[in-house]
Amino acid sequence: MKLTHWLKQQELTPSAFAAKTGLAVSTITRAINGDRRPEWATLDKISEATGGAVMPNDFVPNSTDMEGAA
Repeated sequence: MKLTHWLKQQELTPSAFAAKTGLAVSTITRAINGDRRPEWATLDKISEATGGAVMPNDFVPNSTDMEGAA
C-alpha cells in the first residue's frame, strides 16, 4: 500500500505521521512524493508505524509506472 493511501485511511497528515515515527516531515514528504527512496532505517520505521500495511517494496515503482519514462 502506498503511504499516501494509508495516511488518508488513517486521517493522518504527513506532519502527524512524522511526529508518530520520530522522522522529519521532509523525509515523509519526500517518501510520499517519490523524490527519494527512503533509507532502510526509515522504511523500517514506516513499516512498523503502519503495522506492516506499508512495506519497503511499496516504494519501488511498478513497471507500469515506468512506461514512457525512457
